Amino acid sequence: MHGMFKYYVPVFYTLLQIITLISIGWILKRYGKWPENFFTTLSTFLIRLALPIYLFIIVSKTDYTELGKSWMFFAAAIGMIFTGLGLSRLAAMPLASDRSDKRLISAFSGFNNAGYIPLSIVEIMPLTMPVLYAYFGTRIPSFYISLYVLCQSPLLWTLGNYLVTGRGRRPKLQEMLSPPVVGIVLGLLFLLPGMRTILLDERLPVYHVYIALSRFGNIAIPLILVCLGTMIADLKVDRGTWKGFMKLALPVMGMRFLVMPGVFFLSYFLIFRPAGFSPAQCFVIFLESGSPPATNLSLMASRAGINENKVAFVILVTYIFYLLVLPVYLLLFLSLPGILGGS
Repeated sequence: MHGMFKYYVPVFYTLLQIITLISIGWILKRYGKWPENFFTTLSTFLIRLALPIYLFIIVSKTDYTELGKSWMFFAAAIGMIFTGLGLSRLAAMPLASDRSDKRLISAFSGFNNAGYIPLSIVEIMPLTMPVLYAYFGTRIPSFYISLYVLCQSPLLWTLGNYLVTGRGRRPKLQEMLSPPVVGIVLGLLFLLPGMRTILLDERLPVYHVYIALSRFGNIAIPLILVCLGTMIADLKVDRGTWKGFMKLALPVMGMRFLVMPGVFFLSYFLIFRPAGFSPAQCFVIFLESGSPPATNLSLMASRAGINENKVAFVILVTYIFYLLVLPVYLLLFLSLPGILGGS
């Protein structure tokens, strides 16, 4: 127990940085009196330029030998999505009032915030807790997260969209091949030996462009959290119906913050540790297992004009609750035998 609590302060500082950046976005959106098109432009800049460049740099910097170790993140994405979908049916049966609510619980339980939150924690924690860098680093975990996102994104925009809206429309190409996904795919292409030579040859101008893009991509992580704050501030919740909506939010919180982390901790002792998974691999699977629902679910509901208030309420409540439970789960994870070199 004492060993676990020695990480309390650095974990708290990690959470403090995350809350600070999210709060900046929330305050600017709610009270800054900035033009609405500023936040739209900022979000567009992040999604279409800063984040894709960041992901491209992260992926392309990875040694191609890591590909052989990373197949599990495609399996982990599929496994966690369908585990969440399947187990959510048990949570939805007694509490959901109709079929639409049951689909919503399934969507929130199966599709997590696979990119923004995990990437932010991976980048921030080594700064507040340098000992983690020796065990996890930032580049390899971010690479694993990118592969998880690459696998989840098509399912989110097809199955996730159907569960939220009840409409099995064909997703648009720009949704399936979003700029962040394109950044990941381009990064994977540059892992090929011949392509890497082009990027890393200091005698070529491409190398210096690549270095400039690396510096530019560094702004993505703080902007991710600021924009997340603006998205949370923009959620419209009807205060008069919050009690009814809590019946929807409670099973979602139970799935995302109790059942799914529980599945991870059980799998750690039964599968991951016996199989020799690295601390970085376990760290990423842990982050994905307990992160809140995907914010894109709110975008889908808004575009379709269906379940907008319900989706907004659940996302708002789960993100607030996530910030409360995150330090506890991080402490539990760091105390696992074998994660930080312990037996």
